[in-house]
Amino acid sequence: MLRSERMSRVTVTGDRRLLVRLVHVLQSLGCVQLIDGLEHPEHGIGRADAHSYFPVEGYLVALRSIKEYLQLAPPRQWTPVPEGELILSFPDRMEMLAEAVREIRHSIEQLQARKKSLEESMQAVRPFETWSMDLSALHGAKSLRVFALNHAGPLPEFDGAPTELDAPRAEPERERPAPALPFKAPKRMTLRLLAVETAQADAFQASATRLGVTLLPLPPAELRGNPAECLRELAAKWRAASTALQGAENERKTLAAEWNEFIHASEEALVSLLAKSQGSTGFCICRYGTTGSFWVPSRDAARVMEHLRREFPDGLDFTLADAASASAAHGHDAHGAEDEPAAPTALVDSSVTRPFRALTTMFGIPRYDEIDPTPMLTLFFPVFFGFMIGDVGYGLIMAVFGYCLRRRFKAAAYGEVAAQFSTLLWVGGIVATLFGFFVFADAFGIPFHEEHGMVFWWGSLIGMLPHPILLKTEGHSVNNMLILSVLVGWLQMSVGCAFGIWNEWRHSVRHVIARVGQLLAVSGFSLLVLGLDAFRASTLGGAVWSTVLAPVNAAGTAAVIEWSLLAGIVCIGIGEGAMGLLEIIGLFGNVVSYTRLALIGVSKAAVAIAVNSIILPQIIHADFSAGLVFFAVLLVVLHLVLVILGCLSASIQSVRLHYCETFAKFFKGGGVLFQPFGMRRVFTCA
Repeated sequence: MLRSERMSRVTVTGDRRLLVRLVHVLQSLGCVQLIDGLEHPEHGIGRADAHSYFPVEGYLVALRSIKEYLQLAPPRQWTPVPEGELILSFPDRMEMLAEAVREIRHSIEQLQARKKSLEESMQAVRPFETWSMDLSALHGAKSLRVFALNHAGPLPEFDGAPTELDAPRAEPERERPAPALPFKAPKRMTLRLLAVETAQADAFQASATRLGVTLLPLPPAELRGNPAECLRELAAKWRAASTALQGAENERKTLAAEWNEFIHASEEALVSLLAKSQGSTGFCICRYGTTGSFWVPSRDAARVMEHLRREFPDGLDFTLADAASASAAHGHDAHGAEDEPAAPTALVDSSVTRPFRALTTMFGIPRYDEIDPTPMLTLFFPVFFGFMIGDVGYGLIMAVFGYCLRRRFKAAAYGEVAAQFSTLLWVGGIVATLFGFFVFADAFGIPFHEEHGMVFWWGSLIGMLPHPILLKTEGHSVNNMLILSVLVGWLQMSVGCAFGIWNEWRHSVRHVIARVGQLLAVSGFSLLVLGLDAFRASTLGGAVWSTVLAPVNAAGTAAVIEWSLLAGIVCIGIGEGAMGLLEIIGLFGNVVSYTRLALIGVSKAAVAIAVNSIILPQIIHADFSAGLVFFAVLLVVLHLVLVILGCLSASIQSVRLHYCETFAKFFKGGGVLFQPFGMRRVFTCA
């Protein structure tokens, strides 16, 4: 897991006519990564063109448009279709599908437009339903223009005298019920009809608008006869259009079910064909020949070579070399030269380290020869996070919330990265719960056992709770937390320096010497901090100096620190020159920076204790139920805020310690992920 998977490079040369079949075979293998070939136009060598006998991109866009219009979900049952057979029949079947979709879409759009037009007409006729008049009279005059107003007050004033029209009211027909309409009529309406001279119509309309008078639209000019009868006819036509639209929608669903499997299989086949078309451009061709290279994991190299030689017994030659040999043949290391691609990084993850991969890739991709820092993150990140939170209540909330998010995102195809971060919260919450239970013995800032100044402790309700190993409210315990922070920082940075020595061992002696200098300087500064009188006098400090650091104590602490720092400065100067000496101050800052683990934990606990000290007495001594509820809700809200702030600060600071203090000692990044040329087939087979 510390190193990426070993890679081998295969070089192929041979007959140009076999290129299309070669690309197809390489894609079917699904375990190779093509290398873009280098063009040499002066020698008649250029890139191969994409191959396809029909426009794949256009078909794929059209097919996905149809898929979206039909609102297709993957079929529950299907039979994988051979890709070759599907591609041969695809153009004709695609034309049939497109024609059927066009007809249904045109029918649905027409019916939707018809329904909308009928609804607008019914809304215009509805105010006139109780009037006994011919609707054609509203549009018949050339010199007059009729306005319909929903207004009970005085008429708008303007230069002209409008004539108010009156028409007899129709008696309600009790035998014939009112038609069911697709909209609600206004609750209150005072309909008035005014006839205005055409020349004054615009002025009247402007005056009515200025006064806030509601002008109603007139029924369409093509409507004739009694308004109530017209409304019934329109409602009948609307219902007929709705029925026809529902029938068209059912036809669309039937079409979707009939073509669902074909559409998904065709989309997969077109994506595959597009990938092969683009993959062929990675090979170089001349008049009769072709050449190219690809990476393959070394564990699969023998199988791939055997398969290729069986598929191409004549016409193509294959040469296999591991990444180091291939790089040496081109005169550079495995990191790649300026004109030659580097070996890709095939990361090796276990189920334990996989959730922490996202934190590594946020910083960078390890290069092929670099040590992968993900196992280090897997070990240290939960410890840092849990130590800073260190509370049973907060840890359980984070663990439960992270677990629920993990299950939700894990079930979604798009939520892989989100599921990884949810897993980090879940694991961090569990470790925080363990620290809170066994080390700090508190939950929500309330101790398990009685402490000075506390009005409540969990031991009064629950028996057999452990006693705290460290108390965040006592000075000597805070010193012990600071010692733990420096010790774990020393350990992590030492591991980082050791990784740096390993990474540079085969590349640069000077850089190896510089990493050794960093290790010595970090050790010297860590001993300097741990040797402070306050730390030596603490319980943990005395235990450390009498056991782990006993040899240093015997040899003389001051001498060991001086020689460590001096040797570190000399090594860094040899390895990185005069500018590297400026790094010495930064290394001391790195050591001190780890004290944030203790300081953030103590500050979080101090805020929680302050909240409890202020609110808990109010809850315990509340004389009325409303006050009890108010302070209880306030306590819950404040602790939830502390959970959120604690989660953010612990996550950010844990990641920062890895990125800034440790990764800088060995991790350069800039690698290229191994992305196999192939695809996961579901609805087709090669």
